[in-house]
Amino acid sequence: MVNEAENLFEHLKTDFFRLRVEWRLYRSLWGTNKETFDMLQSISASTSQTLEAIVFERVLLGLRKLTDPPHGRRMSAKSVSIRALPKYFDDGEKTLTKLVSSSLKSSSFARNWSDKRIAHSDFEYRVGNAQLEPASRAKVEKALESIATIIKWIARNHFDTTLITHPIPPLSDERTFLRCLYEGKQEMERKRELSKQLSLQGRYEERNKLREMPDWLKRSEPPIDS
Repeated sequence: MVNEAENLFEHLKTDFFRLRVEWRLYRSLWGTNKETFDMLQSISASTSQTLEAIVFERVLLGLRKLTDPPHGRRMSAKSVSIRALPKYFDDGEKTLTKLVSSSLKSSSFARNWSDKRIAHSDFEYRVGNAQLEPASRAKVEKALESIATIIKWIARNHFDTTLITHPIPPLSDERTFLRCLYEGKQEMERKRELSKQLSLQGRYEERNKLREMPDWLKRSEPPIDS
């Protein structure tokens, strides 16, 4: 029983840390400042909007997974979920049960989105007869913090550990990615202006060399249905 409890807790920590990394990526690209958002939009609005939706919905799906029922419908499959924790770690005052209950309330919007839009496609929602619960960055932050409170409570009370639940980012994190985009955009604008000047001067060969790209960067058209 002890090993099962420890395994559950370790898997939960891993999943939660990964979710916080994904949320940090979302915030860095689309929720930190207007300048970053505008840069991504100016490079490719459709790509930026698609990636934003994918990462945001992935985080909501992660919240849903962490708050799943502890067992499947037939009690055959176990879930790595905060709802399984009170069985192993609760105290006489049901402190953990109360923390889990509060976290479920904070995360209810993520389950609603998952049931109707992300993991399933609800017909009533698709035709406009049902609405999604409002979702926001503030709600995600609150839900993540409520799960972090649970993990820190168990670490402190059962493992005598003060746990930090914000993973330390590597040196080559999303800021490096954004800096590459920023410098790349500046270089593209410089080449675009130079290309115009070369065209006006009739220096077409130089202009064409300026536009050359390796094959792996060239656009591939989608296949045509037969």
